[in-house]
Amino acid sequence: MRIRDARKKALARAAAWFGNDKLLTEPALVKIADDLALIEVGRIVAIEYESKKYDGKTRVYRHNVVKTRILYISTDGEVLIIKPGLKITKRGIEG
Repeated sequence: MRIRDARKKALARAAAWFGNDKLLTEPALVKIADDLALIEVGRIVAIEYESKKYDGKTRVYRHNVVKTRILYISTDGEVLIIKPGLKITKRGIEG
């Protein structure tokens, strides 16, 4: 995927996520090591994060994970991957 297309897709997803264009920030290009090695850590049971989505007020959101999803962490500790992936919608994280 070209960077311009990826940027456009990221902005569309962010707009759906935040629900308010004033809360959007520029997408960041994240460089991942070419020799990325991952370790299976275990099953994800919930994700908890802090966000200013919808109205700009900071809140903590918790999503209990319904389907079996596995967490992998890179050996350098820089990258976390959840497989299978989660769906990002206007309501937030689903799955």
